[in-house]
Amino acid sequence: MRAAVTQALEDLVAKTREILVCPDPQPDSWECYRESREAIFSLLRESGFPVEPEEEIAVRRLIEEISRQEACLRDKIQEKLGNLRSEMAGLKRSHQAVTGYASSQRVLLLERSV
Repeated sequence: MRAAVTQALEDLVAKTREILVCPDPQPDSWECYRESREAIFSLLRESGFPVEPEEEIAVRRLIEEISRQEACLRDKIQEKLGNLRSEMAGLKRSHQAVTGYASSQRVLLLERSV
């Protein structure tokens, strides 16, 4: 189990780095990361911490690295959410403008046909 836990945590560190360096990760990347993270920490909870002192130190260091990286991920997610909110607000204004224009054109067409 020792090698599996350590390898899983090392893989998660690598996946976290991949998302951090990607300028605009796609939603499926975030979902894949979340699923991997949940599976790895579930494995860790089920197996308990390794008994060997060297392994426990390695696992703790990897978890600390993941925690540091996830702090950066949270910042990245907050920035992405802020950008999406701005885009949504812009789309709403555009939709209202287009809808208003389309409505005024229908009124004009109705007035002309009467």
